[in-house]
Amino acid sequence: MKRLFPSLPDNATLGSVYQAFPDKLAPLCAYESLVMRGESDLSVADRELIAASNNRSAPSSSITTTVATTKAWAT
Repeated sequence: MKRLFPSLPDNATLGSVYQAFPDKLAPLCAYESLVMRGESDLSVADRELIAASNNRSAPSSSITTTVATTKAWAT
């Protein structure tokens, strides 16, 4: 089977991609920082909660815990 990304090792991680292509990923990192930490009507906690709830690999129980924790911080 032909490798999809021959420039990366077989056991590549996201860190491997960042190391291999830092100039290509810099705009993505800048955008992520702007969205997650820039000026907004939503708090940083709200944005983190939205990001966590949109992460398909996160089990629903961890999202419930995140919501409960976020509400506890707000009080």
